[in-house]
Amino acid sequence: MTAVVTRGEMAVSRSGAIEVSVEQIRAALEAKLQAVHDEMMAKAVPQTAGPALWWDMYAYGPFKAPIPPFPAPNQVVRLGETVYIASILYLNEFFPVPTSASILANFGLPYTISWDTNNVTSLSKELALSGSHTSHFVPGQAWYVYIIELKPEHEGIHEVNLRGRITGCNGELAPPFAGYATLVYEFDSSLFTLGSHSRYQGPVRFDVYR
Repeated sequence: MTAVVTRGEMAVSRSGAIEVSVEQIRAALEAKLQAVHDEMMAKAVPQTAGPALWWDMYAYGPFKAPIPPFPAPNQVVRLGETVYIASILYLNEFFPVPTSASILANFGLPYTISWDTNNVTSLSKELALSGSHTSHFVPGQAWYVYIIELKPEHEGIHEVNLRGRITGCNGELAPPFAGYATLVYEFDSSLFTLGSHSRYQGPVRFDVYR
């Protein structure tokens, strides 16, 4: 058994490896989101022509531990190490009025985040690293962060695809509300201007070595 000491709120093993909780990671991400959201709110929000997006979904990671002031992605990990991926679902809170944030959140609609992991080196699905999470929107809340915790069991390059689904009040599927996460490398206020953020159209990818 590895002896563990604490430094502030973060556990550190005698070997120097940092051990963190999902709650710590979620708090770090939400603090950064709040900061860039406040930056966005301080700006004038321009009206745009054409249809406005109702919602969007982002993926950030993978990372092994929060490195102040924010978790740093780490795409090469050792077999047996735990990695985390953040899923961020955002409801448009600016326009048109009434906004999707006010409509969907105030009804407390259910939503599901699912992730599928494949080992592209062995061309196999990693069932133990795939799953889903279901929750409900909260009135007055525009973004929803969920931390996916993975512990790879095999060597090779892994790809993780994140998908989102919003369902209706009666539990039936709402056809317009399905999508997948796009990968972002940084957080800035353009996250809250749907459709304009620079992102990578692809899965979360990381290599696992022995």
